Amino acid sequence: MSASMVLALALRAHAASAPDSTAVVEPGRTWSYGALDAHADAQAAGLVAAGVRPGDRLVLLATPSASA
Repeated sequence: MSASMVLALALRAHAASAPDSTAVVEPGRTWSYGALDAHADAQAAGLVAAGVRPGDRLVLLATPSASA
């Protein structure tokens, strides 16, 4: 299992066990683990709806923010 998959599983497990605990703090916003997990799921669903499949390569252009 890749290191990124281990990290993703650990974050998801923490979100399930302590969804209201703080995961990310940035100016003007604090993200809980539950909110971060839900946001990641929504982003993933959008990519799948656009036709992206496991193994596809993507380019990410974003500002340095948890909201990206």
